[in-house]
Amino acid sequence: VLDSCSPASLINLAATCRLYRAILKNIFEECWDINRHLGRFFSDPLAFRNLQARTATLISGSNALQFFDRKVYSGSDLDLYVYKEHLDEVCRWVMAEGYVFVPKHRQDRDFEVAVNKHPRTVSAYTLLLLTCLRQLYNMRGIKNIIDLEHPLDGRKIQVMSAKMSPMEIVLFFHSTCVMNVISFEKAYSLYPRATFEERRSLIIPCSGPSQTPALEKYDARGWHILPGTPESEQLDDHSAFCSIERWIGDKYTWVIDL
Repeated sequence: VLDSCSPASLINLAATCRLYRAILKNIFEECWDINRHLGRFFSDPLAFRNLQARTATLISGSNALQFFDRKVYSGSDLDLYVYKEHLDEVCRWVMAEGYVFVPKHRQDRDFEVAVNKHPRTVSAYTLLLLTCLRQLYNMRGIKNIIDLEHPLDGRKIQVMSAKMSPMEIVLFFHSTCVMNVISFEKAYSLYPRATFEERRSLIIPCSGPSQTPALEKYDARGWHILPGTPESEQLDDHSAFCSIERWIGDKYTWVIDL
């Protein structure tokens, strides 16, 4: 029964009495166990989290969404977002775990060259590269993309360096349902009620290539994709998409201590 409950339902149930709070505390720890979640990709999740702390690496994309939603998408990969000065370090750490560099179309086959590619070279054919990936949409704020794959079982990790900061890339995502990040010590969902209770995702307008393929993917996964919201909802303080000043970690953010 609890597996079918939304996150808010579980939290509300825990608030009803001490008995339920005690029972659900252990369930919460199991549901949102980051070490178990990362164990699908790394032999030592704590060592990876130490790397995260050292380099300010963020996990986002569908992997972070799955963590909050207590779901696992078959064949899904792990997306890491890093500062450009840490791209080489993070990639080498992942490669030490047994992953190998898989160059994309037109990307240099030499890792040393690919990891240090000039950003203008990457941006010139970003759309073409991403067409060769499961992501068929352009992602803003990215300087470089390195694909790593485990030769034994095909697990995939994509490491993306930011032009400015990793969080900037997240805020440039196609819609709100994927605006979730995992740091070394906390996980943040910026639109938890809309994403996990209402199953709605608001499109973030952008210029450039179409993001339709990405939006269609999340529509197929059960989210109602919204091109916009009515003015009445924007002015409603109780709406998940009210037009107010927001920041990461505010009262509207779902924060999980890891």
